[in-house]
This record gives sequence, structure tokens and C-alpha cells, in this order.
Amino acid sequence: MNNNKIKIKVITQISILAALASSLGLIDKVISINLFPMIPGVKIGISNVIILIGIIKYNLKEASIITLLKIIIVSFLFGGLTSLLIGGISSIASFLIMYYIYKKHNNKLSIVSISVIGGFIHINMQLLMISLIYNIGKEVYIYGFILILISLITSIIVGVIVKKISNSYIIMHIN
Repeated sequence: MNNNKIKIKVITQISILAALASSLGLIDKVISINLFPMIPGVKIGISNVIILIGIIKYNLKEASIITLLKIIIVSFLFGGLTSLLIGGISSIASFLIMYYIYKKHNNKLSIVSISVIGGFIHINMQLLMISLIYNIGKEVYIYGFILILISLITSIIVGVIVKKISNSYIIMHIN
């Protein structure tokens, strides 16, 4: 296959994965609101299945594009500027750490462990951003404890899903 066809194939795959991650972000929002109506802001993170697949299958540039497109689309469709700042910065930090760990230490840590680390980083960055933006002190961290517990469970589930589907025919033939 010539170089242009390979580039077009990769661009198409990245676009599809970004659209899928964004769609899962919407589904995530609907499920999370109904599953945890008393805990505002909590999300189960199912779009991270696609982010982790991007980390597994692509280089930093390509995986970053998937992540950034998902952040932008989801923030503007379902949030706003504050959502973009809080969620976007948290997602970027989580993505970069998961990418680094996967590329450098995937023989030592499972994808489930990497997902849990990513969820933990994401929640803590959100709490930090919220406390900085809204000038809230320790109260945000008390609420954060609940979010961390939920994140632990959902990150394990996301990691298990990625582990199960990462060897599927479709995923194996990406790239």
C-alpha cells in the first residue's frame, strides 16, 4: 500500500474512533445521570475504552488526536468552557500518564491497572481544577472520596472491557 493510502486509512480510523469515543461520551452522560442521580458530575467513563484502544494501537500523535477530538466534541456538545477546562485538562493528564505507562511498562502492568491509574489521575485532576477555579478547600476532597471509589470500580470495568476486546478481529486489524 502506498504512503498516501496508509495516511488516509489512519486518518479514517482516527476519525471513526474519535466519533465513537464522543458517542460513548453521550451515552456515558445519560447512563451516569440515571445510575447516580444523587452524585452530580460522576461519569462511568465508557468512552475511555476507545481512548485505551487508541493508546494500544497508535503512536502518541495519533492517540492524542483521538483524545483531543473527543474532549473538544464532548465539551462543546454537553458542557461548556468550564467543562472544557476541568474535564479537558483532567483528560489530557490522564491520557498522557496512561500512554506513558502503557508504552514503557505494559509488560509489568495490565491494561486494567493502567485504566485504574488513569481514572485516579482524572478524578484527582478534576478535584484540583475545581478547587482552583471555584476556590473551594477540603470540601471538594471529601466529595472527591466518593468519586474516587466510583472511579475505581468503573475503571476496573473499563479495563476489563478493553482487555477482552483488544484481541478481537476488528481491533487487531486496526493499522
